[in-house]
Amino acid sequence: TTPIPRRDMVASDGEKLTLGDTTLTLYATPGHTEGTFSVIIPVKDNGRPHVIATWGGTSVSRTSPPEAIKAYINSAVHYREILANQKVEGIISNHTAYDNSMKKLDALKTRKPGDPHPFLTGADSVRRYLTVAEELGRAALAAQTSAK
Repeated sequence: TTPIPRRDMVASDGEKLTLGDTTLTLYATPGHTEGTFSVIIPVKDNGRPHVIATWGGTSVSRTSPPEAIKAYINSAVHYREILANQKVEGIISNHTAYDNSMKKLDALKTRKPGDPHPFLTGADSVRRYLTVAEELGRAALAAQTSAK
């Protein structure tokens, strides 16, 4: 049988978690789901260091409570600033359809020496990704306001 997961820690915003020789930084990004965290991850590609991040909540519903939507917007804005300061070069969604992960994984299979890494899309791409998240949140909030 599969063991039932159990909580063995309570994370806090900005907390560092070391797994082997890699230290992740956790950031609270509520809004999508209560308790959502996103993670900054140092990685290497052919020995060269890079930084990527996860975005823990890639979607917001216009049926969510307004407080949750506002938290989502604030999380996107705040995390975008953090990622810019950390010079993050790629972002991975919790939903593969939103970041083209499956296509990127396929591209890795045929990647030739010197080809760019498909997940390292650049700081501007990361900024745009979270700007879209912010704008989707604002649109969801506006839809609620106009429906009243």
